[in-house]
Amino acid sequence: MNTPIASDFTISNGILNVDGLSLDIPYEDARLLTVGDSQSNGGVRGLERSRIAQSKIFSVTFSATGNTTFQFNISGVNSQTGLSDSYSVSFTSGGTTSLAEIASALVAATNGLNLSVVATGAGSPVTLTSTDASLQVSAVSNVTVAAAQTTFAPNGTPAVAIRSTVAPDSNPNLAVAGTTTVTVTTDAPHGLLPGDVVDISGATTFQFIDTRPGSNQAASGAVSDVVIATVPTSTTFTLQGVQGVGGPNGGTLVIRTKNVVTVETLNVHGLLPGNAVSVSGVATMTVNGGADFTSIVRSVPATDEMVLFGVPNASNNTGTITIASVPQGRKNYGADLSPLFTVTTGGLGANINTEQLNEGDTPVAAEGYTRIGIEFQSPGISAPANVQTKNTRTVYLYLNETAAGYAESMKRLGEVVRNWSFNTQLANANAGSL
Repeated sequence: MNTPIASDFTISNGILNVDGLSLDIPYEDARLLTVGDSQSNGGVRGLERSRIAQSKIFSVTFSATGNTTFQFNISGVNSQTGLSDSYSVSFTSGGTTSLAEIASALVAATNGLNLSVVATGAGSPVTLTSTDASLQVSAVSNVTVAAAQTTFAPNGTPAVAIRSTVAPDSNPNLAVAGTTTVTVTTDAPHGLLPGDVVDISGATTFQFIDTRPGSNQAASGAVSDVVIATVPTSTTFTLQGVQGVGGPNGGTLVIRTKNVVTVETLNVHGLLPGNAVSVSGVATMTVNGGADFTSIVRSVPATDEMVLFGVPNASNNTGTITIASVPQGRKNYGADLSPLFTVTTGGLGANINTEQLNEGDTPVAAEGYTRIGIEFQSPGISAPANVQTKNTRTVYLYLNETAAGYAESMKRLGEVVRNWSFNTQLANANAGSL
């Protein structure tokens, strides 16, 4: 879908309706596939965001020594056959030699291989850059090989370099307000999206009323595990299932994210949503239960900030973190999806159909799409016994990540993920929306 919106996904009479899809999906016999789901053929079938291609980089260093063989091995995907291939790159110097002569020979030999790799350098080191994330380079003789991924210096204050806190507007009266709809205003762009989860505390005079199912609905200056409903501007968001009373607020809010963290670099990082980074050296604070993690960049609220997927604890970081790019291939961009944009459903035997989205969408080549898999049970007839059966089938959708309604759609789907399990029916599956 090039223009996804939350109302693309509704439920009526026990059927999950997807706008543009004529296939009926029984809600009680269906579930969203998640990242780890796969089928017996080994193919990943889960929720999958787009990825920007990031090169894998190696440096090869050496000294100018005569009558010496300089050699390294390199392996990766053969650019002609598509199969894994391995090569040895070597050069033997004469009685007298220079760094430039060695570099020239190694660069020429490497660039002549049937691999997606470019060698550059007029001396030591020679740099090998590849879009093949499987590329491996190892030293054999008289060279040193090292990974040379791009790194980003963190902000000099550890608690700022990686954090789960979001600064509220400096005016407490503006930081939180509203009755039926509670709006939180931040001091700077927050990078959060609908579906993100936050804890908020510190309100005085103004109080939150938690109206979510199971809540005691008592007014309080704090509220926990609240889903962000909408993001009207880069510095505001509204809360789902929470109302407000009293006010104006006189306290300093503390806002903590529960499913994402913000990383701040010392300088402009130049990354975009869909890039991938690794973060290590987190201390006192943990992300996903540890000190190191890898994540796709989810949003870029400022040129020196990035919001990453990760579950933090409630502590502040005290460690000096290391931030580095992670090699990856491009995935789920419009240019890759052109032949795949029909929604395919597969089952046993001949139960294979295609469903074309009625928007008549053509994927936008330069834009990323999130791949959504929905597994469900489809009625069928077994032959020759002529007995009614249910076959497991899967439907795939592609949601344009740059569309204004994308975040709302993902929030809606996130609600499904939290409440929907295979062969388990929600209490209100026959009416309303997800």
